[in-house]
Amino acid sequence: MKGQTIDDIPSAVLEDAAQLVKANSIMGNKMNDVDVVYTMWSNLKKTPGMEVGQVGFHKEKDVRKIRVAKKN
Repeated sequence: MKGQTIDDIPSAVLEDAAQLVKANSIMGNKMNDVDVVYTMWSNLKKTPGMEVGQVGFHKEKDVRKIRVAKKN
């Protein structure tokens, strides 16, 4: 919805999304206590020298982090 921010995302949605990210990570799915970072797509930055799948951010202050404690 218009006017909503990244901080308006419901915690249940964030938890589900973070679990999916962890489950689909080759390294992350074998670990507990994984930090997943997220931001709005418009904050993603890709430069030519970056590896496949690697991204940066335009504004670090607009990046959030959620911890996935264990496989769920």
